[in-house]
Amino acid sequence: MRRNRTFAFPVVLVFLAVAAAQTPPARDVPLLQLKVKEKLPVLTLVRNLWGIHSQCDDKGNVYYQPPREAIVRVSADGRKVTYIDLKTLSDFRPYFSHWTVGLRGEVHLIAYNQKEGNPSLLTFDDEGKLESADPLDSKFLFYHFAVFPTGELLAAGQALHEGINDTEGEPYTAVFDRNGKLLKELSLEGDVKQQKDSRGGFMREVVLGGEVPAEDGNIYLMRQTEKHLFFVISPGGEVMRKFTLVSPSEDWYCYPEFFVAGGKILLGFYRPGAEDRSRGTMVYCLYDAESGEHQADFESSPEISGTLACYTPNQFTFLSVADDGLSLIHAVPK
Repeated sequence: MRRNRTFAFPVVLVFLAVAAAQTPPARDVPLLQLKVKEKLPVLTLVRNLWGIHSQCDDKGNVYYQPPREAIVRVSADGRKVTYIDLKTLSDFRPYFSHWTVGLRGEVHLIAYNQKEGNPSLLTFDDEGKLESADPLDSKFLFYHFAVFPTGELLAAGQALHEGINDTEGEPYTAVFDRNGKLLKELSLEGDVKQQKDSRGGFMREVVLGGEVPAEDGNIYLMRQTEKHLFFVISPGGEVMRKFTLVSPSEDWYCYPEFFVAGGKILLGFYRPGAEDRSRGTMVYCLYDAESGEHQADFESSPEISGTLACYTPNQFTFLSVADDGLSLIHAVPK
């Protein structure tokens, strides 16, 4: 019998000092177990979920990208599956990792032209058809981006300009309109040039960070530092506030994706096992989005596997693959 798959995610934390950011005091919080509310089969043959990136929209539809194959949209009930076939994008490089879900269920994808290597913003409608392809007014490498409720894009990545060589990197953050025109470049406190480390990499706090649009009309941008640094950014590119969230334990590893809903931020952490560190548990920590106060922890139970794709104050939705195929698991605290 084939065993259930597990999911890979980065386990590297960046230890940088963060100045002028308020950190709420640590305190004991309740630990709640998640139980399965319902399990919905997904009618698709695309089951490769190893190392996937997933998102959901306001209607509970789930989007995920099997490596180099397609971007898949699964309806909230699991009955309808829509594909964006990336192999048909012959004018662009074959590796696509920079995508996000828009306001109407459309998918925005940043891809690099095969000939010139310049980035373009591709938009697909909710049926998976290419709607537009606009060159981006940009000179930087994209790592992740998100869409404001008003339609603008907030993108984060690495600057590309004179004075930056292949041994150093400089964070770059900017707001674009829905057609790819640059509206504003942002200078975020704490962002500095970084040298490559002994493993040949840098920019980990940017690469392993992320962005999530929220109900208040802003986007929450995370730099994954030792104390996870958050900026709340308006569609006009203004930093509304800044705060840090503290890991529950120094040996817990932060998952790079997070969720904002109901005035709360949910961060996932991998907690290593006491005897066998490879056999640990996922714990989802809930913080107040205004104060940064750590309020509750949710632990994944053995019957729940896969990656967390959606969070609301009332429900967790996991995308899971097992011997019986792909499914959506809706879970609630006990």
